[in-house]
Amino acid sequence: MTRFFILILCLSALSLDMNAQTCCSGGIPIGGNVSLKNNPAGAWQLGLTGDLNILKTLRDGSQNLNDDTRERNIYTLMLRGGYNITDDLAVGALYPFVRQERWIVTQAGNDYSYTQGLGDLIIVSQYRLPFSNRQNTYQVGLGSKLPTGPADLESREGITYNIDMQPGTGSTDWLFFGSFNRRLNNMPGTTLTAKFFYRLTGKNTDYLDETTYQLGNEWQLVGGLSDQFLLGSHIFNASLLVKARHMKKNHINGSVISNTGGTWYHLMPSVTYMPNQQINISVVPEIPVYSDLNGTQLTTSYRVKASLIVTFGSFSTGSVTME
Repeated sequence: MTRFFILILCLSALSLDMNAQTCCSGGIPIGGNVSLKNNPAGAWQLGLTGDLNILKTLRDGSQNLNDDTRERNIYTLMLRGGYNITDDLAVGALYPFVRQERWIVTQAGNDYSYTQGLGDLIIVSQYRLPFSNRQNTYQVGLGSKLPTGPADLESREGITYNIDMQPGTGSTDWLFFGSFNRRLNNMPGTTLTAKFFYRLTGKNTDYLDETTYQLGNEWQLVGGLSDQFLLGSHIFNASLLVKARHMKKNHINGSVISNTGGTWYHLMPSVTYMPNQQINISVVPEIPVYSDLNGTQLTTSYRVKASLIVTFGSFSTGSVTME
C-alpha cells in the first residue's frame, strides 16, 4: 500500500478547488524548468514542455475581489536541451514561445488584445557535488536569462504593451538553483526532495524608449516526496510537492511599483510515466493554497504543465527530475 500512498494524495489534491495563484509578470515560468536530469557523460536530453496559465481572479492582499471584468491567458511552449559533459556536470538551454491573451470588459464592450513571440533564451549549468552517493544526491546550478525576446511589442494603435504582456523582459538575469534528494531506507523507491531557486534580475534600460524597468528579485523553495512504482509492467513516479515563492516589488526609474510582488504557497501533485529508461512523460498541476500580494493583482484561476523528455546517446542513471 505504501507504493500508492503518494499517488492517492496526488489524485486527491487534483479535486481541490483551484482559486487563486498570482502571476506578477508575463513571460515564461522559469523556476520549475531550469534543472536537468542526472545522466552519464555523453548523454543528450531533449524536452518539450507546454504550460497553460489562466488568470481570472482579482486579488487584493490575501483577499479575493468580486470582479470578473478581466481575464488573461498565458500559453507557453518551451524547447529544452541538455548535454552531460561528465557524469557530474551538465549544461543546457531553454527557449520558449509565449502567447498572451487579455480581455477587459468595459461599458463599450469587450476589449481583447494579444501578444506572441519567442521569449528570452536561458542557458544553465548543473553540477552534482562530489560527496553525493547512492542515497543522497546534492546538486547546484548557475544560469542566465538573456534578453533575446521582444519587450517592445505595440498594439494596432501604436501603444506599447506593458512589460507583463511582452514575450521578453529586456533584461539579463542571473539564476541560482540547487536540489537535495534522499532515498528513504524504510520505503524503497521513495525519495525526499528539497529544491531552491533564486533569480537576480537586471534592468531593462530601454523600456518605452526612455524608461528603466526592473522586475523584483525572486526566490522559490520546493519540498516533498516522490514514489516510484509499477502498475503491471509500466513504471510510474508520483510526487507531492509544496512550493513557497516570494517576489519583491518591481521598479520603474528607481521608484517602487506598489501593485507588484508578493508571497505564494502552492501544492504541486504530479505523475510521470516512464515507458523506458529514455522517455519521461509528466503532468504537473499547481494548486494555490495561500497568497499574500502587494496591492491589487490579477491572479491565476488554474494552471497545468505537461512535459516530454527524451534521453539519447546513453541511458539515464539518475532519478527523475521533478518539476
